[in-house]
Amino acid sequence: MVAKPEGLIIPIVTPFTTDYKLDEKGLREEIRFLLDYHINGLLVNGSTGEFTSLSIEERRRIIEIVSEECKRKVFIIAGVETPATQDAIDEAKRVKQAGADFALVATPFYLKPTIDGVYEHYKRVAETGVPTLLYNNPFRTYVNLSASLVSKLAELKNVVGIKQSNVDLSQTTEYIEVIGDKISVIHSYGDAVSVFPGLLLGGAGVMNITFLVAPDRVMQLYEATRSRDVETAKKIWVEILSLLRNIGGGVHGEPNPAPLKEALRIVGKPAGPARLPVLPVTNDTSELLRKILKNLKLAR
Repeated sequence: MVAKPEGLIIPIVTPFTTDYKLDEKGLREEIRFLLDYHINGLLVNGSTGEFTSLSIEERRRIIEIVSEECKRKVFIIAGVETPATQDAIDEAKRVKQAGADFALVATPFYLKPTIDGVYEHYKRVAETGVPTLLYNNPFRTYVNLSASLVSKLAELKNVVGIKQSNVDLSQTTEYIEVIGDKISVIHSYGDAVSVFPGLLLGGAGVMNITFLVAPDRVMQLYEATRSRDVETAKKIWVEILSLLRNIGGGVHGEPNPAPLKEALRIVGKPAGPARLPVLPVTNDTSELLRKILKNLKLAR
């Protein structure tokens, strides 16, 4: 296992059958497809993986399958998303036992805890011995991890990184400056506008869902940016910007991963439906995605 997660990390979707059961065959095919590329890690049971709709047993089984397929070729990050500290402690232990290398621990949501409460939450999870990533996603949690708090958390044993999903690039820059030499700052592709500049800031890695649909272009974007070939990176970014804006949901009020799963269907990599209460995308969104993917010569 690597000491800290770095590089290109892909959040995977959870494939379901038409009757909403876990599609283990489809999951194995998804992982094998991704392993054909020079990625560094996978994120399972995250927002894109529909963690809110998965049982404890399903989350464990997904990690087991991904671990079996990866055979240590890439590292595995598993989502630990619950506002209850004891539940997060228990889940962190389960994901480690199932085969994950790291636990991505969500900041407690709904409760809006104090700064001291957030610190204690992460501290207790890190004390399990499971390598822990902080997760700053104020859009979902209504709690924004300040650079001063993250700096304090970075001193905890077993805290090895942070997934930054806040679209505030000034905060991402501050993270890198303050704690970039201590833990990995992983920039998440949560917002299309922040993708290209976010890569250029120099964090340890990035997470990207668009890779599932347009792997070659995203790989080219990543490699060009890491090598500081700004002109090439900018050209690719502009080319796929429309896809980035629409694939993650939110633009049309249709939540992730419904647009992503529809795009996968259009490019010939179906992952089944999203589980309720997430509905299939509207016909208008489907046609828009098809038009975008056709322009990129990805639609089938």
